[in-house]
Amino acid sequence: MGRNQERMRTLPRPRILTITAFLIMILFSWANEVFDLPHVLFSAPETPINWRESIFETVFLLIAGIIFFRMASLYEESLKKHLSGLHTICSHCHSVRDQDRWVRLEEWLKQKSDAVLSHSLCWKCLKVHHPEIYGKKLREGLIPAESDPADRAGGGERDKTHG
Repeated sequence: MGRNQERMRTLPRPRILTITAFLIMILFSWANEVFDLPHVLFSAPETPINWRESIFETVFLLIAGIIFFRMASLYEESLKKHLSGLHTICSHCHSVRDQDRWVRLEEWLKQKSDAVLSHSLCWKCLKVHHPEIYGKKLREGLIPAESDPADRAGGGERDKTHG
């Protein structure tokens, strides 16, 4: 089975939650009709079961659920289209080519997604540019002892720019 087939067979958690929420609303609508919840919970006057109303509410909730689910799926697909695929990134400054212009990676991600980024220093850059802070954090146990900066991500060609 291919990777795409596997992805299509499993629903992501937000989709499962959406389906579950609409099914709960339908269940509540029927429970209200069958058990006359306003009468049971609030001593309201009894009302007879109205099957037509229950079917109408169920159809309405199903249609609303399908529309909501489809809109969420379209949004997710458009987001995936923006973020998936091959993008050209500068190996020095990490700007991304967006059509005919170069944009800082942070700006490009802001434009293409709802991602919120924050800046920090990887262990390697902390050791190279702020060795006193690196040593202090290492002694305090805030940096794993086995985290040798040479083994961390961000190695390779970029190593030449670190020192």
